[in-house]
Amino acid sequence: MVKTSIGVIDNAKIKKLYLDGCRANSIRPKQRNFNDFVKLLEGDFYYWMRGNLKYFFENVNR
Repeated sequence: MVKTSIGVIDNAKIKKLYLDGCRANSIRPKQRNFNDFVKLLEGDFYYWMRGNLKYFFENVNR
């Protein structure tokens, strides 16, 4: 688990979601595919965070 002040990122939960998805879709889990999945999540996370920060800073001093 990545240590954060609020415990947002839990690698065990991410791995469980990946494995559950593999089982549900009858896909054999592979470490390379998991790593690709995590990279996709990281990209989505930072895109989402930038959008939310933009909104936050636009509205924080209204």
